Amino acid sequence: MNSMRAGIHEPIEAKVLRILMVEDSPEDAELIELQLSKAGYQIAAVRVASESAMLKALANSEWDVIVSDYSVPGFGALPALKVLKRTGRDIPFIIVSGIISDEMAVAIMRAGAHDYLRKDNLSRLPSVIDHEMQEAANRQQTREMESTLRLHIAALDSAANSIVITDRTGTIQWVNAAFTKLTGYPATEAIGGNLRMLKSGKQDEQVYKDMWNTILSGAVWRGEIVNRRKDDSLYVEEMTITPVLSGDSTISHFVAVKEDVTARKQAEETLRRQASLIDLTPDAVMAWRMDGILTFWNRGAEALYGWRKDEAIGQLAHGLFQTKFPQALEQLEKRLKQTGSWSGELSHRTKDGREIVVLSRWLAQFDARGEVSEVLESNTDVTERKLTELALIRSEKLASVGRMAATVAHEINNPLTSAITALYLIRTDSALPESIQKNLVLAEQELRRVAHVSQQSLGFYREVGNMAVVNLEEVLDSILDIYEPRLRNKNISLQRRYQNTVGIFAAAGEIRQVASNIIANSIDALPQNGKLFVRLTGPQVQLGNRRMIRVTIADNGEGISSKDLPHICEPFFTTKQSIGTGLGLWVTSEMVKKHEGRLRIRSKSGEGTVVAFWLPTERRKGERKSI
Repeated sequence: MNSMRAGIHEPIEAKVLRILMVEDSPEDAELIELQLSKAGYQIAAVRVASESAMLKALANSEWDVIVSDYSVPGFGALPALKVLKRTGRDIPFIIVSGIISDEMAVAIMRAGAHDYLRKDNLSRLPSVIDHEMQEAANRQQTREMESTLRLHIAALDSAANSIVITDRTGTIQWVNAAFTKLTGYPATEAIGGNLRMLKSGKQDEQVYKDMWNTILSGAVWRGEIVNRRKDDSLYVEEMTITPVLSGDSTISHFVAVKEDVTARKQAEETLRRQASLIDLTPDAVMAWRMDGILTFWNRGAEALYGWRKDEAIGQLAHGLFQTKFPQALEQLEKRLKQTGSWSGELSHRTKDGREIVVLSRWLAQFDARGEVSEVLESNTDVTERKLTELALIRSEKLASVGRMAATVAHEINNPLTSAITALYLIRTDSALPESIQKNLVLAEQELRRVAHVSQQSLGFYREVGNMAVVNLEEVLDSILDIYEPRLRNKNISLQRRYQNTVGIFAAAGEIRQVASNIIANSIDALPQNGKLFVRLTGPQVQLGNRRMIRVTIADNGEGISSKDLPHICEPFFTTKQSIGTGLGLWVTSEMVKKHEGRLRIRSKSGEGTVVAFWLPTERRKGERKSI
């Protein structure tokens, strides 16, 4: 049983053939169906004999072939052909007729029939139908290809970029509308010509050689070329040339896509010049995206902050600077979006750790959607100006305090003198007990000390800017007298040593301030039971062979760390946290420099600090008497 089944072939499924018959004879229609069934077709047929019936059948179904008798009462092949043409459909139309002359056959073929045969030769019908259906399929494929080609040509012709198709030698075969717009050559002039007509004479010949070597090898070439339009104007185009291979894999054509980049190149050149100018400006100029990432960094920024361009670009801008904003960054960005700009002072930190103040100006760059895409920031270092302003403010405050102290000292001097005189007269009364006289002597001493402090305060005010010969021993002693209560409260041991001193030419008030600042710092740094050393050494040769007096103030206090020591004389730098202004040693340093002296600080954390400064004993020749 199995062997028998193995020898039986499965029936091949018959192909469905959808036939529209224009025929008035049912018998003839059956003969046609029978003949096609024998050829292996499964027939799905509808027979019509009038124009209305044919139109209905065409509207309701798809048909593979129309088989029509030449003559049908009230209808026939010619009217049926006209109906088919009105519908615009391409269906094989075959005439099968009993009697048809050659003249009739020629006429019907000219009218649009695809083939004809006599009813006594129906054996040919299957092959005729197969042939005409294949021809119809070919025609449909051709129409689709032509439609696709028209679509492609329309797309190429409407492309914004210039497109040129040439043969292997560079002869132009086709151009689109953008080519005419770019070059000024209409298609009628361009086609048949050679792309050499665009040569400007401004391009290096080696570029052309490289281009031809590349495309003739079958590779794609991309590059920029300076070309000349029909009106002799020059333009720069960015071009891609792709070789097209024929059926035998040889190059038959080239397709060139050209984009006019003249405006872009000019803009790039303008930007390059502007960038060069920006790079030369002394201000720090940078650009950053709204996510804060730096995208531009000029030489001025390198000089101000210390980071090279390759170190800065790609970094988070205000994270790099450790920026201190005058208000929340979100508020600044909100204002930037609203007004397009912002300016104000910011505190930045440089690569070497210095804190600087900059006048910062921000300019927003907007994208096509109106959103801020990038910010151009220009920063001017105003640290010195700010320091000067603070110094002036501090100086004015000191002057105000000095004036007030002078006023107070002046007002209390006369009552103090009277009180001291009165105490003296009382204590010299021999009738008073000895114990009372001792108390009166103590009271007189305290009043004299108050009078001394009053005189010192008046001296500070009167001697700030006047240049004169100053006795440093007296200056140091008077300052130590003022700080004597603080020394006593902390039980600090004071050692003074003055050797071979002479007077110096200086502003007494400023020298008092220098010594006072240093001594006050030492006292602040000293613990209970600490030691303070004050030394004054006679003329030594220092700084350009000038004779100098050296003042040394040393303590065994907490000292200054090696990290802080290099910055100790910088403005606003303090190791005293909230109680320090960071201006004392900076002012001290500036005043010593002003007197053409020298300041040196040595310290070790946990062991103490030694501050020494040298001052010239004589003024330079021609130096004015006041500063």
